[in-house]
Amino acid sequence: MSLVAALLLFVGTQVAPAPATPAMRLAELYVPEALVREALRRQVRAMLARNFDGHSEAERLERLYPGTRAAWIDGGLTELDAIYTRELPASRAMIGAAIGRELTPGEADAVAEFLRSDTGQTLLAALFRSIDHSRVPGTGPVSPATARAATDFEKVDAALTPEQWREIHAFWKTPAGRKFYRVKPKLQQLLADENNANNARRFARLEAAANNAVKRHVASQKGAR
Repeated sequence: MSLVAALLLFVGTQVAPAPATPAMRLAELYVPEALVREALRRQVRAMLARNFDGHSEAERLERLYPGTRAAWIDGGLTELDAIYTRELPASRAMIGAAIGRELTPGEADAVAEFLRSDTGQTLLAALFRSIDHSRVPGTGPVSPATARAATDFEKVDAALTPEQWREIHAFWKTPAGRKFYRVKPKLQQLLADENNANNARRFARLEAAANNAVKRHVASQKGAR
């Protein structure tokens, strides 16, 4: 049940919004905008902090111009938000197309109904919020196995009630649930492949934005003295 593989896995081109087919409605639930953005920001914030704290020149700038570290992190996060807003539709379109090839409209609707339920929403939130960012690679390749290894499943277990777990297990035993369970690894691999193809470009943009934010901060500090 590692739907969390959507973390950091969104494609790098813009496309027009896809029609609201059953497959696309399911894709929007499978790649939930708010949860993915929240998880991305947590991971990138941790990565930017690690990179800054391990760099002697960056630490020197912080001593000379207090607030440099915050400017570095905020600059990277602002660029992340811009990238994510622009590229999320393409990610969902790719997943929607794959779902459309694998599931019938009725099956897609059945899975979407479960993910839209209180239990489904709680499960998604628990998965996305149970990431141990120390286990997530920075700029290296990602895979469905990476996402599973970075997930604290004890936190996931604790986030759901016994009744909710019974609902989840009952759903996976339905015809649509069984089929989606078989399809899910394909969706995760698609997301991982797209991420790995575009990750270097994204991180270069994040780093450039963070550096530019530091330059602006230092210049403003110098100007105020």
